[in-house]
Amino acid sequence: MVYLNKIIMLYNSRYRLAEKIYLSLYITSLMLVGIFMMTTTNYSGELSSFEYLVSSSELTIILGYSVLGFIAAYFFYIITKDKRIAFSFSPFRVNILRLNIVFGGLLIAQLFFLVLTGVGRIGSQATNPFSPLFALLNIDGLFTIFYMLVRKSPCGNRTLFWFTVTIYVIYKLLQGWSGVFLTIFFMELYFYFQSHTFKFWNRIFMVILLPLFILLIGGKIYHYVFPYKLEVRGMGMSQVSYSESVVNLTNRLTFFPVAVGAYEKDLEIQHLAFQDGTFLREIKGFFRPFTPRFLMDDKDFRSINNLVMQSFFPSIEGSTSSDIGLIMYVYTLFKLNVGETIVWLVFTFMLLLFNKAIIDAFEQYKGQLNFIYFLLIMKLYYTASPEMVFGYGSISILFLLPLLFATGSIKFKR
Repeated sequence: MVYLNKIIMLYNSRYRLAEKIYLSLYITSLMLVGIFMMTTTNYSGELSSFEYLVSSSELTIILGYSVLGFIAAYFFYIITKDKRIAFSFSPFRVNILRLNIVFGGLLIAQLFFLVLTGVGRIGSQATNPFSPLFALLNIDGLFTIFYMLVRKSPCGNRTLFWFTVTIYVIYKLLQGWSGVFLTIFFMELYFYFQSHTFKFWNRIFMVILLPLFILLIGGKIYHYVFPYKLEVRGMGMSQVSYSESVVNLTNRLTFFPVAVGAYEKDLEIQHLAFQDGTFLREIKGFFRPFTPRFLMDDKDFRSINNLVMQSFFPSIEGSTSSDIGLIMYVYTLFKLNVGETIVWLVFTFMLLLFNKAIIDAFEQYKGQLNFIYFLLIMKLYYTASPEMVFGYGSISILFLLPLLFATGSIKFKR
């Protein structure tokens, strides 16, 4: 009853409105793609050139538990967001201006390294002796914390902030990631709803219809971004129509086709995994982004997310990854190795606790960074891979802490 009352209270809170719209957008995209696939014989999105062989009832079941999984993930967030971890870090006192300067300096260094060496640029196979150092100084995990702390702070410099954000967007586009626009949009939406109130029925209207407007308006933006993404990936500049852009964006926001593909190709995925022969591949994958090759000489193994795509595209690069969804990810891992599944569950839960402790430590007041924790839970649900969720993302904050302390960007509160 306590948790039920908490859920009802949170539903009526304007601070949760951005979260509900985010959740509604992904569920809407999931259902649109699922219904579309049920009316055709082909996959959608990345696998659109293949016919699926599963039955309509199996499609319905996968679609149903995928939607319920999103709702369950949100309830998990609601129940845990205000819990303090027993081993949490002492709260930090953040110097907003110094944080902006240090983050901007790291960003410019990363940008120059990417442009000069090609390491990290989409489509590039370049390597460099300094790659492990720049992997340890990865700023992606810190970006959302930086944004949420600095954006509305009276101690920040607005010009410096927006200059830094602009450079970061350019940096991510060069890496081939246009999802940064959506992340920034929802953080801005969160701030907007903090200062505006809406009646109950207006909130219902926004939760239901705003995701459709996001897809329609976002499709217009994607109309211009998508050809650039193809060019950056070395596939040549190719124009797409507005309707194709909306479809591409909708597919971009769902893991449903790849999840169905994983279910259909489970035996082939097992065969590919046994051929690969990597022990605890998903745990090792977490360490791959920031471990030098002289410490991990077999860094070319494939993750489960990649094995799913390899079952359709045998010659696909081993470094690519596609979202598969947490439930199908665990199902696939369980079919491969029960013991590894148990290790993965414990390991991922510990990583989640650690990241929750880091987020709590950066908060200047209770609940300030709850939205970042929400984004982390959602990413864990639709991506699932510790390598992609933590290894390339939030774990990098751990390596940046000494630098942030040394520069006075953060201090322990007394």
